[in-house]
Amino acid sequence: MKLDSHSDIRILKFQGAILRKDSEVMDQDLIQSNAFYGKKVILDFTKVHHICSSALGVLVTLKRKLKSQDGDVCIVISDEDIRQVFEITMLDKVFQIFESVPDAQAKF
Repeated sequence: MKLDSHSDIRILKFQGAILRKDSEVMDQDLIQSNAFYGKKVILDFTKVHHICSSALGVLVTLKRKLKSQDGDVCIVISDEDIRQVFEITMLDKVFQIFESVPDAQAKF
């Protein structure tokens, strides 16, 4: 995971496969960190080719916590298989999904 900041927007870039062990790290880094509360967060999954269900759970928890702190999170996905995972699990109804980081930045 790589973190970039642009004004009040945090951009976290992921790559490869996000497996169960990775989701535990995500949980520690994202959910337990007060640095993201009340912020605008973009999760860049353009270089992700697999995401496990436990990582999806971490994302939902992050969304809830950010919303309760007047923040929000959106996701950037370019891989059709990853997009289908979000559609099948109906998480495309929970998260705003964009095809590029600039599109997601424009949302905020």
